[in-house]
Amino acid sequence: MTACIRMKLCTSRMETRLIPEEDARWTGCRCRAASRQGGLLLERQRWLPARDSVWVWYKGELSLAFFQATADGYAGYVPGNASYVGGGHIQSINPPKVIRGGYNHPSTNLGALNGVGSSDDPDVVLSQSSGAFQQGPLWSNASKDRQDRLTYVVQKIQANQGCLDWFNAHSEAIGHGANLTKLLQNTGLNFYLAGDKDRVSLKGLEGLHTNKFGWNEGFGETLFGGSANPQIVINRSVLDNKNDPELAVQLIHELFHAAGFHQGSDPKLPGIFGTPNDLNPEVKWPDIQKNCRIQ
Repeated sequence: MTACIRMKLCTSRMETRLIPEEDARWTGCRCRAASRQGGLLLERQRWLPARDSVWVWYKGELSLAFFQATADGYAGYVPGNASYVGGGHIQSINPPKVIRGGYNHPSTNLGALNGVGSSDDPDVVLSQSSGAFQQGPLWSNASKDRQDRLTYVVQKIQANQGCLDWFNAHSEAIGHGANLTKLLQNTGLNFYLAGDKDRVSLKGLEGLHTNKFGWNEGFGETLFGGSANPQIVINRSVLDNKNDPELAVQLIHELFHAAGFHQGSDPKLPGIFGTPNDLNPEVKWPDIQKNCRIQ
């Protein structure tokens, strides 16, 4: 069984849950181990994305809809029997047979649920977000579930006004003032893992220290910090080994680099993740956690 269900973030780092097999066919999170037991899928995984969900009717089926934030700037609940196809649109997955010329239950108004305003296209069901980010040269160097997960983390950061205000004020205080919303819009996000250089082009990412991207070896590296178009290259393996709040904290750290702050005055202090913080003491892990930790 290769598919698994998105569930709310668990308090433990490893948890086993029983989930309905019919709900497990569409989601993109990564399975650690799974087996069939009495019509149910027994799933074990190390991380579980923190996504809210609601029950909706879609194409005659009652389905659990999960919140998605997309790289093209849309966000909203997408039913389990549908997939996002771009531009705020969704598409049904194997819809059931109709009864007497129509579905046997009226569909939920997803546009209203997702807060879609007036639109020339009545089929748009996800709302357009005011925030966005750039897909860097190696954005496609990761599976869609990893792309979706990082997109979700970015959208959660963009929705946290307290985090935006703190970043803007703190970056100014340390001499590298930046507007976090605009910085994200101008910063390319990329994925890389040691060994990828034999099959991908590093054009546009010149200077990347490819030897420092081993499995679970750090979060990543920021290139061209302080320029008009910085690039953050993320170690692809961290999407399997860190939960969403940890990813958010690490990404904010890299965004300070993107703003042009290259190194703290005492970078040898230990960090909260067991690795040194090269921005210490000007940008501290606890301060990022306090102001920008997502739920």
